[in-house]
Amino acid sequence: MRDVDAVQGCQWPLYLAGNQLTQYTALLPNDSQTPLIVGLRDSDYVESTAGPALKFELSLEDPENYRMAGRTTIQQLFLGDVWITIIETGKSDYAESAVSTLLSLNPHLEAQSTQ
Repeated sequence: MRDVDAVQGCQWPLYLAGNQLTQYTALLPNDSQTPLIVGLRDSDYVESTAGPALKFELSLEDPENYRMAGRTTIQQLFLGDVWITIIETGKSDYAESAVSTLLSLNPHLEAQSTQ
């Protein structure tokens, strides 16, 4: 986190039942991403991709909140020098939308996918 150059965050209520989406987008140099990615690979996160982005996902049960909001899903996405964290309570996956929007504003990042 100390190597993050800039960060923006937003939170959106999705449904009246308590579902919400929180997203943080940060600039993080590739060499600083390496230990974070190694740690995610050595954790309970599941690795995949979202378009050209490297994606790690963890779903958690929240028994006290499940009846209202369901599972909590945390996604870590890496594309070029961009690190996106999405925390979502509900049943939708916003990773593809986040990556698509990022690429529409920064098309040069597609050539910089992290693997």
